[in-house]
Amino acid sequence: MFKKSFGNVLKRKETKLPYVTSLDFHALKKKEKVIEGVPVVCTSCGGILTKASLIETTKLGRGWNCEFCGTLNIIAVDVILPDDIGDDIEWIIEKKPEDDITIETKIGTGTKEHIIAVIDVSGSMDDGKLEAVKHSLTQSLKDLKMNAPYSRFTLIAFSTEVFLFSPNGEKVLQLEGDALHSISLIEKAFTKTKLDFAPISDTAEKWIKTVSQLRPLNYTSLGPALLGGITLLGRISGGGRLILLTDGLANEGLGNLESSATGKKFYKECAAKCMEKSVTVEVIGVAPEDDSSKLALDVLGRLADSTGGEIFYITSSEVQKAFEQLRKREYLGRDVNIRVVTDTTFKTPAPMRVGAVTKDREVFFELEIAAEEEIKKKEVPIQAQVTYIDSEGNKRLRVLTSRSAVVEEEVEFNKAYDARVVTTNVVQAAGESYYEGKAEEAKGRLKELKDTLAKQDGIQFQEEALNVLEDQAAEIDEEEAEIAEKAAAPSARAAKALKRKRTSEEDLF
Repeated sequence: MFKKSFGNVLKRKETKLPYVTSLDFHALKKKEKVIEGVPVVCTSCGGILTKASLIETTKLGRGWNCEFCGTLNIIAVDVILPDDIGDDIEWIIEKKPEDDITIETKIGTGTKEHIIAVIDVSGSMDDGKLEAVKHSLTQSLKDLKMNAPYSRFTLIAFSTEVFLFSPNGEKVLQLEGDALHSISLIEKAFTKTKLDFAPISDTAEKWIKTVSQLRPLNYTSLGPALLGGITLLGRISGGGRLILLTDGLANEGLGNLESSATGKKFYKECAAKCMEKSVTVEVIGVAPEDDSSKLALDVLGRLADSTGGEIFYITSSEVQKAFEQLRKREYLGRDVNIRVVTDTTFKTPAPMRVGAVTKDREVFFELEIAAEEEIKKKEVPIQAQVTYIDSEGNKRLRVLTSRSAVVEEEVEFNKAYDARVVTTNVVQAAGESYYEGKAEEAKGRLKELKDTLAKQDGIQFQEEALNVLEDQAAEIDEEEAEIAEKAAAPSARAAKALKRKRTSEEDLF
């Protein structure tokens, strides 16, 4: 789960090979070492004690000289520590709410997940796209009833107006006119509306009938509908998933991207609200077969990017496939926050908040040497602290600690250096540049690392890494050639770029 590009740390400061750490989330399914109680946290740097042998008896009682900053921490008498804590451990720091329901299903454990579908029913959905969406939603509801019967589902549809439906097909809320231009009015309406979040086992057939009655109307009040969905999920402890499906540019009310200069700012603010309320957003953009749509997935996609969701850029014939992928998508952790703690050898990197994670997600931290002189220590400790909400609703803290020996010779440093880790990190960084429409900058990042690795001797997986970097640059060229002349180029680029930003080492090597 916790990997490094470097096996050792070079005694002198100068090295052109980056110090990169990575975290993947496969291991969140494994819960072998779970400690009851609370961790011992350094009062100065926030490092966590994971090595029982570092505990000493002092005049003030049991003490721990923090291996990261050297601070002496006195351990309270009532804190019970096992003899061997280990370098990969977890604490359950908050139990799930008592009313959280889990049951066994034919596939496994179904949890009480809240899902809101925010569906575009504007006039442009009339060319078969809405029928494809209705069919796919129906299949999803049947699947939820079978495999996650205690999940809750809600439907919001938007055109010139915004409609919130009950399972019976009743419009329990309808927003139009001036209300579509006011954050406070939208939030107030969705906060006060009475809506029964009943289990899907009881409501699936009613929702299927309601979905079947959706009809295409006029314009696209996407922003108000999105904000309404976020507000609804914000009423629920633990948040949930919001599936946003649209085929056109938001052009009515808040978040108008056709004429409003503040439209992009609105969606950034919505992304921040989602992170605050543990809402994961999945964005499905449905393009016409001729790809002439002006879908702004480069803007809307940031909602998925920030919260850990996915972007789909598809045609109407691919809608069912997209919903199938969403049904299979399993989030191992939500509201994931990562903090890396090091000793004074490295500068402490900024914490990272990544929303929800699946087993194939991998995130990277690049460490910068802080020491001005040669490193005099024999060993450098690095710790990753991952706080997240598990699939059962418990808040967990996973702590992974790694130690690297300090070596004098570059030959020894290179021998333990893994080019795969640093390459995957740079591919993800290139994905961010590409998302912003900066294809040349993306290729420049890849070339810079390629040139650096090519000059090194004796590093692990060097040839494989050079091939990956060359292939990635070629892929960007191919993608640009494919989408350059299309009206929806920013949307197509955003979908491809997010996949590159989420690339894992396993995908590349």
